[in-house]
Amino acid sequence: MSWTDSLLYGGLAGAGAVALLVAVMVLAVGKIDALDRREPRVPGPVVGSEVPREWVEEAALRRPSHDLPAEPFEVAEARREVQIHRDCKLDHCPRKVAALNTLINAGLVSTGVPHGVR
Repeated sequence: MSWTDSLLYGGLAGAGAVALLVAVMVLAVGKIDALDRREPRVPGPVVGSEVPREWVEEAALRRPSHDLPAEPFEVAEARREVQIHRDCKLDHCPRKVAALNTLINAGLVSTGVPHGVR
């Protein structure tokens, strides 16, 4: 094999490697872009519980607010909000914190801390 053949084959191998890398990058960017365009997840029931269909339909129609409510929740509202915000982290969702506090104060949720120790 002459040096020109080696140069030709080396160039073809390099071009093939670049084409493969570009193809992988295009596929990866396409998948990431497709993930960004997904519809937001509609809150559904947590395993072992029943969520009324109206709650799920309402949540599908509006994006839930994560803001602190103007007034404390009633127990029924708090239950609904905890279900809607079940995927939210407590440090990023004041609405979920307010709902959980309502349920804790009503004695429906336990913090795992004995009474009077808070």
